[in-house]
Amino acid sequence: GVASAGADEGSPRAEPVAEDEHPATGESRATPCPEAADPEAPGAPCPDTPEAARRRTDELLQQVVLFRAVHHRVFGGDVVALAQALLADDRALEVVVVGHASPREQGRRVAQRRAAAVVGVLVEHGVPRERLRFAGARDLCPVEDITDWRSNDPNRRVEFRVTAVDGTPTGTSLACPAARDVARPLPAPRLPTPTPEDGDGDGIADAVDACPALPESIDGEADDDGCPEPGDAVIVDFAVKLIDAAIRFETDSAQIQRPSFPHLDALAEVFARHPEIRLAEVEGHDAWHPDPEWSSGPVISRDRAQSVVESLVQRGVERERLRGAGYGSRCLLDTRPSRRAYRRNLRVELKILVTTDGPTGVSVGCPGAEDLIEPIP
Repeated sequence: GVASAGADEGSPRAEPVAEDEHPATGESRATPCPEAADPEAPGAPCPDTPEAARRRTDELLQQVVLFRAVHHRVFGGDVVALAQALLADDRALEVVVVGHASPREQGRRVAQRRAAAVVGVLVEHGVPRERLRFAGARDLCPVEDITDWRSNDPNRRVEFRVTAVDGTPTGTSLACPAARDVARPLPAPRLPTPTPEDGDGDGIADAVDACPALPESIDGEADDDGCPEPGDAVIVDFAVKLIDAAIRFETDSAQIQRPSFPHLDALAEVFARHPEIRLAEVEGHDAWHPDPEWSSGPVISRDRAQSVVESLVQRGVERERLRGAGYGSRCLLDTRPSRRAYRRNLRVELKILVTTDGPTGVSVGCPGAEDLIEPIP
């Protein structure tokens, strides 16, 4: 934590005081705390003073935020209170949120996603992005040796490290010695902002961007080439796209196949990183079928979209940020009668409808499915 100002070591503890002015000279003088001070904590600073705010921040920075097995859902710690304390503190604190995983989990990505989720909560409650970074320490810093799977595993956690106070580095280590080479701080995520020089809005100019149409996924792996890694989910024109991956279902069913679970994790991470996403639509689409009733029926596609919605909710995405829609086979990407076309058309898409800035204007469905499109609030 960050040390608070106090009496010199070894000196008698002074009564809490509040600043006041001398009635004759106008000079500042110390007076006893008002009656509002806590009588049961005589050593505490006066309430509503900078010292009290700093102490409150320091206490909350010592907390450990715990997670359930579903890695984006917080069930221990008070991140909102920390956000409020950081905003009330008169110091400019730079904080790195460090995520940790259980040895039974998938290490770095899970740890990073937890840290990103907490950063998202802090940003949502007003903490400036510029004062926050996040890092993942994989499963290299366990606090308890646990070999079985349990919901209250204390290794699934996030911790806070203050790396600078009013611009002065603190020299604080981010993680245990085993993880210091992998716990590299990354900037707080933000929605892509395309410009003429940077078409995908990832901060890497098109002239040196190996993937100028796809934004880089900032995750500590080859972040300078401008290309997301396979399996990542990135935002392009307010649509969330999986890179070299897709959500797959059992035949004639809304049951998601197990190999798609990591892709659901990647989609949930987008919501954790970007609290500014207020509403997104999960679109279900079918492949072409020779039976006209089947081709125009949105039932199975709607069920599949809703299945993805439920899976994202299980991964910590708030239900009110999601809605599902089924468009049947009205919106084909490929009309050829081939297996490749079938796989392209049988898909789930995710569109960001509303952010904190208002409706995004992204198109949903397609021109042949106007009767199935719900209005955007």
